[in-house]
Amino acid sequence: MAWRVIHSGYYTFTTGGHDSEAAFILTGRDHYSSGIRQNFDTSCLNQEGQQMEVNGLFQLLDTEGLPYACDKSASWRSPEYCVLFSMEMRTADGLTKRRHFGNVYNGAWIADDMNVFNTFFTVTQELKESESAFFYFHGPAAGSSIVFNHVTITPVNSSS
Repeated sequence: MAWRVIHSGYYTFTTGGHDSEAAFILTGRDHYSSGIRQNFDTSCLNQEGQQMEVNGLFQLLDTEGLPYACDKSASWRSPEYCVLFSMEMRTADGLTKRRHFGNVYNGAWIADDMNVFNTFFTVTQELKESESAFFYFHGPAAGSSIVFNHVTITPVNSSS
């Protein structure tokens, strides 16, 4: 599945990823809600109650293209805010609903490196039966760029 822009900006590739490998970069964001999204294949979310783990590597660049450290404890909509994982679904009854998940990884955000983003969500009946759903990453200040790679969403092994 392809990445798509939500609200504003455009994405391309850069060599700024982990160990200088290829990564995506989203630039031209004119609002904190602008981000990068991907549709869920909801047939993969067929087990109600299944916990899913979200992981990825991220770096933020300021308006000059220089890396900066965000504040993981900053409040939502703050210019210092880091990255938020959100899901939007169109429910079977035609409603649009969103759920938001912050980064639970407890390490400090390092300006000059890729940073771990980690969170969890549970597959609900509403998500499982939704007509469509997508997830997206957004949240940093308008004008900042988001470098990202290694994004995965995987089931948590319930037998551990």
